[in-house]
Amino acid sequence: MTKAQFLDLPNELFPFIFQYLNSTNLIKTFFNVESLRIQTLIQSFLSHLDISQETDQWIQTYLPILFNQYNIIALRLQDKHINLILKNFLLNKIQSIHLFSSDWNTDLLKEGLNHFRQCLKQLSITFTYPHGKGDIASHLFQCDCQLEHLNITGRFLFFDNNDINTCTRLTYLSIGLEGMYRVFILIKHLPNLEQLKVKFRIEERMIQPTLYVENVTLCKTLHRVTFTGCTKYFEYFEHFFTTFGSTIKYLTINIDLMYNIVDGKRLEQELLSKMPCLLSLNLIIHSIIPHWDPIEIETFQNSSWQNFNPIVYWNDIHAHQHTIFTLPYRSNRFKHLSNDFISSCVSNRVVSLCFEHVRILSLISTTPLTLEIFEFIEKGFPNIKTLELTNPLKSSRFQHERKRNRNISHISDIFLLNNSLQLPSITKFCFLLRSQYDDYKIFRRFLYLLPSLVYLQMFIGRSLFHEILIYEHEDNFIRCALNRIKLLQRIRFYDGKNLLSNEELHILFPNAQILFDYDDLYAIDLLKIFSDFKSYRLQTLIQPFISRLDVSQESDEWIENYLSNVLTKYKIIALRLQMNHLVMIPEHLLSINIQSMEVINWDVLTDFSKKTMIYLRQNLQKLSLVQPNDNESSDLPDLLFRSDSQLKHLIIKDCTLYFFNDDIEICTRLTRLSIELEGMNPLFILIQHLPNLQKLKVKIQSQECIVQTAPNTNGVKPCNKLHSVTFTGWIKYFDHLESFFDTFGSTIEYLSLNIDSQYHLFDGKRLEHGILDKMPRLSSLDLIIFSSLVDNDPIEIETFQSFTWQNFNPIVYWNDVRAQQHTLFTLPYKSDKFEYFSNDFVSNCVSNQSVSICFKRVRTLSLIATTPLNLETFLFIEKIFPNITTIKLTHWIISSLDENENEEDRNVTIMSEDLLLDNSLQLPTVTKFCISLWFPFNDYKIFRRFIQIFPNLICLELDIEPSLLHDILKYEHEDKFVKTILARIEQLNITYMDEKNTLTDAEIYYLFPNVKNLVKQNCYDSG
Repeated sequence: MTKAQFLDLPNELFPFIFQYLNSTNLIKTFFNVESLRIQTLIQSFLSHLDISQETDQWIQTYLPILFNQYNIIALRLQDKHINLILKNFLLNKIQSIHLFSSDWNTDLLKEGLNHFRQCLKQLSITFTYPHGKGDIASHLFQCDCQLEHLNITGRFLFFDNNDINTCTRLTYLSIGLEGMYRVFILIKHLPNLEQLKVKFRIEERMIQPTLYVENVTLCKTLHRVTFTGCTKYFEYFEHFFTTFGSTIKYLTINIDLMYNIVDGKRLEQELLSKMPCLLSLNLIIHSIIPHWDPIEIETFQNSSWQNFNPIVYWNDIHAHQHTIFTLPYRSNRFKHLSNDFISSCVSNRVVSLCFEHVRILSLISTTPLTLEIFEFIEKGFPNIKTLELTNPLKSSRFQHERKRNRNISHISDIFLLNNSLQLPSITKFCFLLRSQYDDYKIFRRFLYLLPSLVYLQMFIGRSLFHEILIYEHEDNFIRCALNRIKLLQRIRFYDGKNLLSNEELHILFPNAQILFDYDDLYAIDLLKIFSDFKSYRLQTLIQPFISRLDVSQESDEWIENYLSNVLTKYKIIALRLQMNHLVMIPEHLLSINIQSMEVINWDVLTDFSKKTMIYLRQNLQKLSLVQPNDNESSDLPDLLFRSDSQLKHLIIKDCTLYFFNDDIEICTRLTRLSIELEGMNPLFILIQHLPNLQKLKVKIQSQECIVQTAPNTNGVKPCNKLHSVTFTGWIKYFDHLESFFDTFGSTIEYLSLNIDSQYHLFDGKRLEHGILDKMPRLSSLDLIIFSSLVDNDPIEIETFQSFTWQNFNPIVYWNDVRAQQHTLFTLPYKSDKFEYFSNDFVSNCVSNQSVSICFKRVRTLSLIATTPLNLETFLFIEKIFPNITTIKLTHWIISSLDENENEEDRNVTIMSEDLLLDNSLQLPTVTKFCISLWFPFNDYKIFRRFIQIFPNLICLELDIEPSLLHDILKYEHEDKFVKTILARIEQLNITYMDEKNTLTDAEIYYLFPNVKNLVKQNCYDSG
């Protein structure tokens, strides 16, 4: 067997290798490797350089060379390194610096800030020692400051009005302050501030100064505000919104409110009414106050509150805690959950409680924690990683209750005796209770509850130590569980006399200092690496990382030899595989562990598939079918939608289903469905058979020559639980879509439309009356509507400026006059594709609100050359599409109704002279470039400029004339740049527009020597 060398690996693998190394390790490893390919691949990993852990000698030796050799735009360093980099800093193009300061004193930091504020666009400062000086404001906020983005964490700043000056460039600020007084001072000196994040610190003994600040005026640009931390002066918040609220569109408040409770009326009168432009509101307000009546949820049920996300309130009577929050819950931490949550939680609307963003959950034991609360955690907190078990917070106003609550039992007997419930997502457990920390039964139950635990924070006393030693010989579970622990964080505040020595702790946790990181490996890779290891500890450790297994790319031989054993040995709950793989493991189809399965290339025409489908629908909770081999006469719908189905979640991709009312049965368990249908009529049929459907995604397929039947609404009842709907595809009959919302819109809270309405154009009035008015509960709206109409007047953006539209995300509209195309979309733009982008976008784009356009989610951008693509357009792309990986050069859609389009329209010049002659602009994120035009593309100079724009290109798809390849072959001897770029190409797809003079495979591989996947097609064959 031939051994592969490191440099033989394909380019796709190197990023996975590089991500294990920080930037300085990359330099140490690859700095002297004389490979242009490697140096090019690591460039993007070195543009953000982290030298925070390096020695002074290393920095003095390597940093000047790195500044000269690589395009470093961001730097991460310690404040002690400032003097070492200043002499090189001014000669470099660094735009962003992240500074770490661990000193109480800030003198070193101040010296660097005097330089950085004048040269950088972005600066972050993290204080790792929080209790030092906070006197750096006067070195940041000065008239010569060029910073646009400033982020300071870990320490609270102190300054007065005369300490700082006006900074006109700063638009983003994240800072820690003590009280609201300094917020007013800051805003006075930051006239162009757009986004403000403030964390408040408050000490109970301190009195905050009054908010009187002279000459404070409205900040007209401020549109996004986030307040976190703690306050006891909510009236200061009210004063802030009275002064600055008129421009705010996005507000987040996540605070601990001391000695105060605010209800819906007060929040509406003092906050909401001061922010007429407010579009988004996220609240988490936690209060601790004894003997206070609960808030009336009715105060949150008027029309003002209905315009925002649902409000949830709960009152923990035993802990005297009150919490108000909006859904969806945005924080990654949920504090002070107790048994009372289930019974006392109320909302101003019907809601489904699920905290998907939460990673850290804090539990308090005001009453013994029950099995019911842990079952709620299992359902409501699906993604938590850290569980904290702690005592309730006690206000100084009711210290007399502490002694009485100290000796309560923290765990109920029912939960203690339960042996089935587990929370496999949790990897860190913090046992912070000040009692029962030495109870062996409680300790063992939590170890069993958390089968994936690797990080333990708790007090381990001598009494628990001896009990563990007694039981571990007869209790294999406890020994295995302790062996799993990779990191133990000791707590010393309980009983100093009974502290264990390091040697004794090592007996209990022999592997506590060994850290394994499996997060970046696929489950199948873990299996192949570790399956033969006979270490039970290792097999236990990898279990949570292989519970979701993808074998769809494995060979039939591997499936036959290994998969059955894997399914027997490990607890696999989700499996992705090919249809033919199922034939090889029929005895494992009913495995009790497997809850979810994704099957690729399902073949509905075999007897085996019919029998298998019965097994799957009766035993799985989730089933996905990708690219099933289906047709209009198949019985796939009949197999899927049967009354005995146990499926809760069904996904069918790349296949249109056809059925009639009598073909399917009622499925009561199905709550989530993603499907493709021909028109709207079958959707009405389907919903009538899914009474508990909650989330629906439908891709509508339409054909030019087929008339779709209008949906039959006779006797159709609303689906009372349907709250989230997504439509994609071609909506041929918009009145059919309006009929859907007439029938089912009353319960919908979340709507996403990404549709092609080829022969229809809708303004704000039509969409408002035809769709929005039918959904009184709608809280979230995402739109992308594309139309290609001939000789149609542009939409008036004023039709989207009614009060109804102001309740949702901004609407953007652009009309490409030359291509006769119209596009409507909301911001933020949620799709990963943006199609038919042209020069006209820059000048013709309008919005119903003041917006900053950035398409961070877009990965594929389609360009059309209605006029020659110019430098301005590509500079615009560089700025607003920061994460694109694929660019397609294509032609705009010509409607079948457009009889005036002629051959001259199709033969425009692709690239303008200014872009062709420019040698500086590059888009390094792009790795794939496709050319697919109506006319033959054969311009060598334009082709060369395109591949120069994309320095990291590895995939090419070309619809071209053979003459272009002959030109490349002709010039490659004298054009080393082209030769270098083509040598990087690993995937090549060529479609010839002319059958004459095509290149041989040998000639193609000569031009593209590293191509691993070559596909050749002939356009004239299909014609």
